[in-house]
Amino acid sequence: MKKINENEIKKPVYVVVSDKGGTGKSTIAGHCLPAILNLKYQNKKIKVYELDNSNNTNYINSALVDFKSLKNKDEESKQAIYNIDFDALTSSDTISIIDVAGSDETYEVLERLQSVGLNGLTYLVPMGKDVEHLLNSKNTIKGIKKCDPTGSINLILNKCASLDPHAIKKDFISIFGDESIGIPPAEDLDYDDLFFIKDCNDYSILKSFHQLTLLDAYIYGKDLLDNLVKYKMEWQKDRDLYIKNLQKVEFARRIVTTVEELKPLIKAL
Repeated sequence: MKKINENEIKKPVYVVVSDKGGTGKSTIAGHCLPAILNLKYQNKKIKVYELDNSNNTNYINSALVDFKSLKNKDEESKQAIYNIDFDALTSSDTISIIDVAGSDETYEVLERLQSVGLNGLTYLVPMGKDVEHLLNSKNTIKGIKKCDPTGSINLILNKCASLDPHAIKKDFISIFGDESIGIPPAEDLDYDDLFFIKDCNDYSILKSFHQLTLLDAYIYGKDLLDNLVKYKMEWQKDRDLYIKNLQKVEFARRIVTTVEELKPLIKAL
């Protein structure tokens, strides 16, 4: 592992990348990272760029995240990288998150970032429990190091059933190994830090039913919980309204808990 210089100024560009589809890249880029970045860097503009020829993720009605879904084969994608580079150099109040497609597109985007001199970036490489994901993570990390040797690489064990360390080790035997079935710990997996994200359906609920990001929901939920006494005084005029809003309070508690469980990721930022 590379020794991190605490005094080094990080570029405000975060790249969520894996050459394997289905590892949760879009959830991390569109939900987890904006929420955690807002906790560390309040009042900064957050831009999310999905660069993928096949996906069309859409976070509608987000007042806090500027989201663009672009196809790598289009000129707009190239222009997006130019804009990310410009913002990194000139705007101290803008943070860019890049959600990179899988397969060959992964390496095309990494090379494009290298070609404009975007280096020393922060990378998040998500992987699931499937043993086959290990090889994808190794290949992705090799691709990052080839294009950006000074980048910071964070391996994300995603969709954990529990955040209990013993449960995580049992689920991710491809990383930690399991002597009882003859699987050794992973070797040659060169990352700078390791993080865990719990499996949660709140992300899909927000996206599919509310068209919101986790950050939008967190800000709303935190205000609701912090000022609950005041809001209850307003709701008590109508029984049906009161009960309906109490259901919102329950969901708000879930959202706040979800963000609290993501706080260890702040270390990667």
